[in-house]
Parts: sequence; C-alpha cells; structure tokens
Amino acid sequence: MSRRPAALVLAVVAALVAGCAGGQSPAPTGAPASPGGSPDASGDLDTAEVIIAWNSTPDELYLPILMAVAAMQDQGYNIEAQQLPETNLVIQAMTGNQVQFGAEGVPTGATAIQEGAPIKIISTQNANQVVWATLPEFADCNDLPPDEPIGIFSPEAGFTVLTNVWMDRECPGIRETLEYLIIQDSPLRAQALAEGQISGTALGLPDALNLQREYPDRFHYVYFAEALPGIGDEHFYANQATLDDHPSIVRALVREQLLAQRFLYDNPDQAMDHLERHLPDVESDAVILEFIEQRIWYANGGLRGPGLENTLEGLDLPGDPATMVAPDVLEDVLVEIGESDYTEF
Repeated sequence: MSRRPAALVLAVVAALVAGCAGGQSPAPTGAPASPGGSPDASGDLDTAEVIIAWNSTPDELYLPILMAVAAMQDQGYNIEAQQLPETNLVIQAMTGNQVQFGAEGVPTGATAIQEGAPIKIISTQNANQVVWATLPEFADCNDLPPDEPIGIFSPEAGFTVLTNVWMDRECPGIRETLEYLIIQDSPLRAQALAEGQISGTALGLPDALNLQREYPDRFHYVYFAEALPGIGDEHFYANQATLDDHPSIVRALVREQLLAQRFLYDNPDQAMDHLERHLPDVESDAVILEFIEQRIWYANGGLRGPGLENTLEGLDLPGDPATMVAPDVLEDVLVEIGESDYTEF
C-alpha cells in the first residue's frame, strides 16, 4: 500500500492552503430565508476571512453546506469553500489555522483531538452514507481475490476505517491478504470498479446510486448504514482560534447549514434548482431526493444523539464526546431558529 512521505504531505498542504484565497466561491443560493447576519460582540458583522475545507469532490451530500456558504456570502461574511486532497491535510490546515472549518468523518478527527489538536466538533454533517460495492461473485467478502486490488481513499480515511470494521466482522483475516489501490475520489473509484481495475470499494451514497442506475444488477452493494447501524456519522469541525475569536461566524455557519437542510426537506421540488446553482454537473435530482427521503442530514444538528459515542465505540477510536464537542454553538443556534420535527436529533 503506497503512502506519501510526510515531507511531501506538508509541502502539499502548504501549497494548497496558500492558494485558498484565490478559489472560486459558490454561487448565490437565493433560496432559504435566514434571520440574516449575526453581529459580533461589538455590534458589527464579523467579516474576518474564513475557509471551510473537505477532502473530496463535492456531490449532493454537500448541497446544504454549499447553500449555507452562499447564504453567508450574501449576508456579507467573508467565507469560502475549498477542497484539499486528504483528510489529514484538512485536519493539519485547521490545526494551523490556515482553514477554520472542516467537514470530515470521525476517525482522523478523533485521533487528532486525542493528540492535542485544537479543533472541536460543532455540528453533524450527515448520517452514515457509505456503501461497499463489488462484483456479485465477491458478495461474500471471504471470496475477494488477493491479486485484484480494492480501492480506498487512503489508509486512514473514514470510509476505509468503516470498511475495515465491516470486514473484520464479516470476513476476519481477509484484509491481510488483499492488495490496495489508493484512488482519492469516490466517483473515480466507482469508475475504476466499472472498468474492472479493482474488485471492490467503499463509495459515497451518490456514487453508489449512480453506479446502480448506469449498470443495473451488475454489482453487489452493502449499505453500511444497515450493516453497521448507529455508527459512521460525519461532522463539521471548527478550530479553537475561530471558536474563541469569531463565535458569530461559527454560529452563522451552523445556523445556515441547518436552515438549508430544513429548506430541502420542506421543498424537495426545488432541490434541482439548487443543484443547478451549486453542482451544475449533476444532471438528475434522483440522489438528492433519496437523501431527502432517507433524512440523511440531521435537522437539529445531531449532537444530542448517540452517534458520536457509538462511532467511537464501534470503530474502537480514542476520545470522549464531552471533550471533542463544542455544544454551546449548536444549542445557541437551536434557541435562535427553533427545533425541527424532520429528524429526532
């Protein structure tokens, strides 16, 4: 399994972060009503430059946060969204305050917090949306061939950790016999599977659904939300410097995220309009409507539920939810906008 040298990883994140200010901003949302910008303690809108980063090409799962960023920009906030190539780079950039927010899974974040990284979870992005895809002859993972690699994002990525936990339950010992091919993009892994370059891979739900539509009955799927119930939520993080110095921006991001989610739940017929604005390459609303039907986003931020604790336990990760979360941000937002009946948490 190939790994990048640490020096190269640090050089890549430095170059990427240096270029963040020149990235493209999402298009204006023009949709969900919002109470408007929240002033800071001085009574003025905090226009400090902030960046939210993630590790993969945005798809339908990211639509609420893209809408939230655009809404904040409309209100006068100086916020941009950026993609970095690895989860580790997002965590490093948050730790060094080159980016202020991150949308990531738990495994890398939990380990980083345990090791002293000054970052906290401020809200939940979505429930587990990972799908294992393989050929029907490998439906039993004990039958995966040792000479055909499986595709992974990276050894430490959340999708990989979930896959490892599932394999250890379903086919103990098989992981040690397999080859791995690093493909750091879920759509590219789906393409590699379709072209016979890998024998299986963990995909995001949008790519699994697209694969099903394009190749009906060709692949076997395991939905980790069912196979590993109650674990695998993905979260929003903020670094401590931003929590301390720019609390109104943190609250605004959480607020607009929740408002965008609730808007999509309220108005599924308008989902395609927002996909066209923020994800113009998406040609169908089928995936987003599936997300809406499954309630993949937590309309009340998710942190009151057991998801984080269950994920730490289920994935055998270090950390205590009480020390990983900054709950006051979400609680303040829920007081401001009220609670939703769309999801329990």
